[in-house]
Order: sequence, then C-alpha cells, then structure tokens
Amino acid sequence: MSEIKIPENLKPSDPRFGCGPSKIRPAALQVLAGPGAKILGTSHRQKEVKNVVSRVRSGL
Repeated sequence: MSEIKIPENLKPSDPRFGCGPSKIRPAALQVLAGPGAKILGTSHRQKEVKNVVSRVRSGL
C-alpha cells in the first residue's frame, strides 16, 4: 500500500490544526467567563444546560 501524502498547498496554514484543542475566540471566552460560567463543569442533566441545548436545537 502506498503512503498518503497531503500536498503542502492543501495543508492549513495554522500548524496547530488537528493537534488538540482549537484556539478560542476572545469574545467566546468572555461569554464563558460571564453568563456561561454558571454552566461550565455542570452535568448535562441540569436545567441550565438543557435550556442551552434546547436554544441551540431550535436555532438549527
């Protein structure tokens, strides 16, 4: 079987691509640190988290 090689011009310019967590936009961090802080680390069964999931689903 031949080795697969991706041409350099098709690779992302950001070398971190595909190497773990993505960089988070500062605006998104502000939301997480502010209003979103109450749901971080919370079970997916909690009412606040279910409300967020419901809003996302209704927007899709």
